[in-house]
Amino acid sequence: MTGALSLGLDGFAGWLADTLLATSLLILLVLLVRRPVAQLCGPRLAYALWALPAARLILPPLPSPWFAGDVAPTAMNALPTMEMTTPWLLSADPVLAAASDAIMSVSRLVSAEALLAVIALLWAGGAAVAMTRLWLAHRRMLASLDDAELVEWHGSVRLYRSGAVTGPLAFGLMAPAIVLPDDERLPLTDAERALAIRHELAHHSRGDLWANAFAVLFAALHWFHPLIGRAWRAFRFDQEAACDTTVLDRSTPAEKALYARTLAKAATGRASAFASPLIGQERLKERLFMLAQPPASVLRRRTGAALAVISALGLLALTAS
Repeated sequence: MTGALSLGLDGFAGWLADTLLATSLLILLVLLVRRPVAQLCGPRLAYALWALPAARLILPPLPSPWFAGDVAPTAMNALPTMEMTTPWLLSADPVLAAASDAIMSVSRLVSAEALLAVIALLWAGGAAVAMTRLWLAHRRMLASLDDAELVEWHGSVRLYRSGAVTGPLAFGLMAPAIVLPDDERLPLTDAERALAIRHELAHHSRGDLWANAFAVLFAALHWFHPLIGRAWRAFRFDQEAACDTTVLDRSTPAEKALYARTLAKAATGRASAFASPLIGQERLKERLFMLAQPPASVLRRRTGAALAVISALGLLALTAS
């Protein structure tokens, strides 16, 4: 039973280390290629690249034909043999020799299991703390909207107005909603207001709020990763840039200019990790710069998408456990 438990812990620890190493490397890869991909093939493809580490995280262990006949060694198999570990004074008595080896084997198994258990608890504890902090921040944001005024409906999406927010915000997975600041905090013309609502509706229709929820879980599981904060900010920026492209498809230059002015007016502070604001103050210049770039051609978008799919399948196969 002890050997089976050790094998289970070994297997879980091996899968966890393999998976987190692979996702960490894929995070680094996406960070390196996202900007060239956005320039060549458009922001939507750059945003889609973040599905690669996410897919690797949920990829189950795959059987490999190369190792089909191998049997995983247990901790008992890895221990030295009796002849090597039994003192020569005890070797004359087979009962004492067997007892000595059994004690040594159990002590080593317990030590290995204890170490794996501590590592697993530290990782799970860090993930729980990170997830709890993000969830509590989201709950505080929702609590601040208790007095929000319901203005109208856009299909199944409720539109609220509140003085508790500084910019347009989309939130809600099962009950999708948008909240706009009141006129005193953010005066918008009718055209600007329509564009802001259009942007937040695009977040809901594109499933960005669900992507944010999974990204929160992904970031919490990678709380130890030195690049996870940078990856989170890059992911959210790519999401907003992709949403901009969706909103501005087939728009006139005048509409793009109006949209840029709306972004500049509606730049807001940090929002909940589970919500999608129109824009954050820290990335305003970069968003406006991307809006000024000519859109990628249909050929480049399709070629880039095909190459991205082929590369993603290859990378997932190469990094599979």
